Amino acid sequence: MKSNQRDTLALSFETNDDGYIYYHWRWSSGVPVTVEEREAYLAIPVFGSRHAWRKSIAGRDLLPPRPYNVVYRKLLAAMPLQMAITSLAFGVIGVVIGYGSDNFIARTVFILGGIVFFIYGILIIVARNRC
Repeated sequence: MKSNQRDTLALSFETNDDGYIYYHWRWSSGVPVTVEEREAYLAIPVFGSRHAWRKSIAGRDLLPPRPYNVVYRKLLAAMPLQMAITSLAFGVIGVVIGYGSDNFIARTVFILGGIVFFIYGILIIVARNRC
């Protein structure tokens, strides 16, 4: 469990030439940090307060925000395989129920929902295989 928490927290960082770049939010500007500062951040529990850590890096030069696709792929790759399998199963079930429905609205909702779940499951599997 602790490893999963550390992996989730590590998504806030990108490697840099001489350390790491910290991103508070996906759309935030990057803040260069050292390896020791990154380790101090990762040592804080997931639900712990990081205000003191953020104050320690305040006032540094900022770098541009990272592209959205990088974060999206990392998040998908961090998803457990059970989530992909569950999503694929719900996708198939939704499509099958949708095709068997006589009501046009219910059929459309179930088929579209099933396709979305199925695609989401495929995206998780692809992201996990690429990383």
